[in-house]
Amino acid sequence: MSGFFKDEDIKNKAADEPWKKSERDAVLDAYFAGGNGSHPDTIARKIGRNPKAVRRLLEQFSYNERDRVLCYEPFRRRSRKGHHLTQNERVMMQAHQERGVPVDQTAKLLCRDTAELSSKEMDQAKHARAVAPTIDLFWAHRYIYFAYKAPIISDATYDAMVEEEIEFGGGERAWEAVRSYKGWPDYVKSLAHYLRDKMIFERNKLNE
Repeated sequence: MSGFFKDEDIKNKAADEPWKKSERDAVLDAYFAGGNGSHPDTIARKIGRNPKAVRRLLEQFSYNERDRVLCYEPFRRRSRKGHHLTQNERVMMQAHQERGVPVDQTAKLLCRDTAELSSKEMDQAKHARAVAPTIDLFWAHRYIYFAYKAPIISDATYDAMVEEEIEFGGGERAWEAVRSYKGWPDYVKSLAHYLRDKMIFERNKLNE
């Protein structure tokens, strides 16, 4: 589900230069906005940076490396106050919750009010991980992607799940078993239906 780049795109002269505040905040705005333009590869192409560098920047904020989140001050950011939470925002919230990052710091990074990141929202941010083992979870999202043609998580989140499973879960062999499996197990379909229905329910609830 990832994109591919020509050599000239990856070898851009500015690809490995230090991040300017404006570039950094452009990446954060695009990523948290969700949608087709939020994939790290797409962001990298737009700003002329190396896709790996964009992913690395997002990782630093996700894991709060060297207190990156705690030291962050918005420079040129678009407010997200009042907007529906995107999947990418939920992923960041979950990562911060697991690492004990204060909610007010997460809110500042997301350019939201702290009140918008209630305990209920923080719990919803991690519901996908609690539903099933990662191998089943990304298999279900793979089904949603091909069967419904309307993925409910971003490519970046999906790729991160696959990479995590390969490194810490069942490994490359487990992932190859998923890709080579003919058809879809019933339990994977059921999980996919559950995830999709839950997403639709929560979206409708937020719109009430």
